[in-house]
Amino acid sequence: MSNKPIPQSPLARLLAAMVSRTRNSLFGRVRECVEAQDLLILAGQSDKKSLDWVLVALSTPESEVMAKQKTIETACRVFDGILKALENEEKAASAQPEIDAASRYAEEILRWGQGGWETVLRGFAREMRGIHPNTLTEHLGFDESQVSLSSGEPQWGIISLYDVAVKVMSDETVLTNRAFRRTALTGFAAFFRYAFGQTGSEDSELLDWSDEISVLLYGADAKLAVRQGGTTTPKQVAQTKTTRKPESKVKAQQRGKAHAEKKAQDPTRKRGYESA
Repeated sequence: MSNKPIPQSPLARLLAAMVSRTRNSLFGRVRECVEAQDLLILAGQSDKKSLDWVLVALSTPESEVMAKQKTIETACRVFDGILKALENEEKAASAQPEIDAASRYAEEILRWGQGGWETVLRGFAREMRGIHPNTLTEHLGFDESQVSLSSGEPQWGIISLYDVAVKVMSDETVLTNRAFRRTALTGFAAFFRYAFGQTGSEDSELLDWSDEISVLLYGADAKLAVRQGGTTTPKQVAQTKTTRKPESKVKAQQRGKAHAEKKAQDPTRKRGYESA
């Protein structure tokens, strides 16, 4: 005796399809799109056809559903197309802050390169996790000479932070790749922390930039330091944990404090890369 479930009747299937669309959380947005297009048509600003029939079909009384089966099925497909476009718009909008930040900080990275840090940046390699190495060359436009491979499995492409910044500034469309965009941002943040430690700069702007990127990517808890009155202190951690500040960071802060005291008598401000 078969245990296979009895398939839905054509009526039940159509009713379920209609309900799944009308109860979708973005149904109101779809309706707004349809209404906006109708207004453009009435104003003579669009030669597209009205899609109001889609909403009408999805509200067909149950007694008329089977008689309008083809129309309802077509309406469901059109609705799904509009829904997909809206979801893509929302996805693009949510990514925009990251795209803007990556563009802004890529430009800053290149300023550091022009200020004498290009060799350091070329040696500041980033592992492009989540991106097939072929994607880097075939779709994101990197030259094969710019990409090396990590050891182990899976293998990821490795690119210098300098080349990442150059690519972002020359072709911002690479930032639509989420994995590349977020890897670039984490690389920029890591470099700013590194540069602060290397220069011993009293300017906490480098750490502010790093924190801004971390918070953007991972939320407020990702902020690394709390700065008050020109000083930098580690963020408070739970009492159940014990942490030891790295000696390199202690020395960097000591250099920064000493430099700040000297600079108090000289208001001329220099960027970190100008002291390289």
